[in-house]
Amino acid sequence: MMRMLPVSIRSIALPTFALFALSTSACSLVPIEVTADGKLQFEVRGETTSYSDIETYDPNENEDYLRYKDQFEAGEIDSILISVLRVQPGNQATWVAGQVDVREHTDSNDGEWTEGVSSWGGLRLMGEQQPNGTQEPLQDEIYLNPALSDNYNELNRVVFKGAKGPIDLRVQGVADSGPVEFDLEVTVTFTVNN
Repeated sequence: MMRMLPVSIRSIALPTFALFALSTSACSLVPIEVTADGKLQFEVRGETTSYSDIETYDPNENEDYLRYKDQFEAGEIDSILISVLRVQPGNQATWVAGQVDVREHTDSNDGEWTEGVSSWGGLRLMGEQQPNGTQEPLQDEIYLNPALSDNYNELNRVVFKGAKGPIDLRVQGVADSGPVEFDLEVTVTFTVNN
């Protein structure tokens, strides 16, 4: 089950006179640059040591995105933050490795995935084992730089040059032991400009 958080506009580089120019003109002569965050929450459940979960994000559900999307000519994903929100009681994994995949959303769910747009090798779910044998759940997080991925250009094409509609994100990977059960949040920070 997904809980989608809206895109939040963090900064808009528009001088006051530019707002007037945009409101009185049909075309945009003043550069616009917007940096925003899109957040998705995943419920990861794997009976073995592998896991996978897919969620759909629709930026068109955000008023700020709708207001500026026709003016955007280019965009880039700046970073991806993977955050463990909760470790579920049935979890047996102490760490997970994984990747984020992306595709344009289709009703038939048959679009081709761009795989490995970002990946990680050691997100900890549990702390060190105590002398009494217990381990405490952790809320670890890791920043990823998608520009280091071989699929960075394809990621930006899917997100910014495609239909500018809903996007499917998939997190998948492996754990050191299973079952693996945790909730995570993926925060994608991106910049768009004209």
